[in-house]
Amino acid sequence: MKAICLSRRDFEKLEPLILDKKIINTEGQLFKLPQKEKWYYQQKILKRLYVTEGDNFGNKLYTVNALIDRADLFDERFIIPENLAVVDGEVIGLTLPNIENTNLGLILNDYNIPLAEKKAYLKQIGKILEYLSNIRRYGILKDFFIGDLHENNFILNHQTKKINVTDLDSCKIAYNLPFPAKYLA
Repeated sequence: MKAICLSRRDFEKLEPLILDKKIINTEGQLFKLPQKEKWYYQQKILKRLYVTEGDNFGNKLYTVNALIDRADLFDERFIIPENLAVVDGEVIGLTLPNIENTNLGLILNDYNIPLAEKKAYLKQIGKILEYLSNIRRYGILKDFFIGDLHENNFILNHQTKKINVTDLDSCKIAYNLPFPAKYLA
């Protein structure tokens, strides 16, 4: 598994990614992470986990590694972690692609957005769940389930105008242990 290494000083300079107050985020804090790849800069997201030791953290690392190892089985609708984030030799979290988006929970609660548009987004989620059912049924990835399945873990990608799945580091995959979920905890 690849890692992005930062000094404590560089980490402390990162700008937090501010989420709307209606979006629940209990696992960690998100930061904007500028990254240079070849000759151009890209913005990534660094998810700094609050818990960075013990069995839960080991389970999280196993889950992230399993997702990265199987990333080719997922299409662009799935936001897969890319790297571990290391600060001064300590693993503190993971990095993700940055996608300009609007959270689906905000869309569903916005009375100014037509019901037909909301229904179309929910149908896209249905297609994602059907895709996952098929990859389990046909043995491609028998052991994958979205763990924390709720409206705030889906986003509308501004570039593609499609729904994406986020927070996949809380999924059930391989032999990991299930994580707490919003409606099950």
